Amino acid sequence: MAFDMTSLATWVNEQAGEFITKSMTGSKIFGRGVDIREGIFGTQKLPKLEQTVPFQSGTDCSFNSSGVTTPSQVTLSTTAMAVELSWCRNDLETYFTSQYLKKQTNSQEVEIFQPIMDRMATVFARNIGMQLVQGKTTYTNATYLKQLNGLISLIDTDGTAIAATQQASITSGTILGILDEIVFSKLPNAILGEQPEVWLSQEDYRLSLQALKNLNNFNFFTQGADNNTVGEYLYPGSLTKIVALPELNSSNPTETGSLPTAVQHRILGLVPSNIMIGCVSMNDAEQFDVWFDKNTRLLKMYVRFRYGINAKYFDQIVQYKNS
Repeated sequence: MAFDMTSLATWVNEQAGEFITKSMTGSKIFGRGVDIREGIFGTQKLPKLEQTVPFQSGTDCSFNSSGVTTPSQVTLSTTAMAVELSWCRNDLETYFTSQYLKKQTNSQEVEIFQPIMDRMATVFARNIGMQLVQGKTTYTNATYLKQLNGLISLIDTDGTAIAATQQASITSGTILGILDEIVFSKLPNAILGEQPEVWLSQEDYRLSLQALKNLNNFNFFTQGADNNTVGEYLYPGSLTKIVALPELNSSNPTETGSLPTAVQHRILGLVPSNIMIGCVSMNDAEQFDVWFDKNTRLLKMYVRFRYGINAKYFDQIVQYKNS
């Protein structure tokens, strides 16, 4: 039994929509309520508005305009990125033929490639998320994240974010002091009514759980979601969610090259809607093509897409970083 690589290429192309949707929306940051702007090719300037509304006496018959409208713009740029993959027919046959010979199925191409597509979508989503949050074009080691400048890089460049007190490192002994300061002291009053969140890596999130456990504070997530399934809880004494964001993790299990120490263990306090993510479409790629190359005898995939990120108000973001 041999694989029909042409039929396999046709089937994969038919799954393009589902694959792109899973890939583009699988990253956790997209589900946090960020402001997603579709149809962004290249650079677009988006309006931003500040307005004062002073009250006056209502007993005066005269009209005295006193409010001030201050329009401005924020730039959202998307960067074109691509993924190029290939599979050797012999490798697929070596790993999978015996399994489907036993089944005597006529759809072995589909059955073989479905788990491959599912796994690719998972890794694709994780890498997009990490690129948007931790990417930087000048990286020399974590080169898989150098296609665009992500949120942390933009925060550092802007320089107006509210700084939390630095520690030498984050441990189960220091994490609650850091979160206390962010939640109860550093989050600006202007955003407290807008459901701010604190984003941190999964490893630092687990340290916070350990620290709360050590304090015998076992009721800390009763008003929030189950922290073991979705990675979030309401911080004790507040209405602020602590959220484990994989995009802030210090390492990527499928890619090589470590992040600079200065980027690792960042913690961000913000309102998710303050963060804008630009793309062409959340349900499509600029180009998605899979074909069997008869010259190289390889099944090839090419995906091209665009993404970018920015914040509307950097001065309403709290940032912690190690000293």
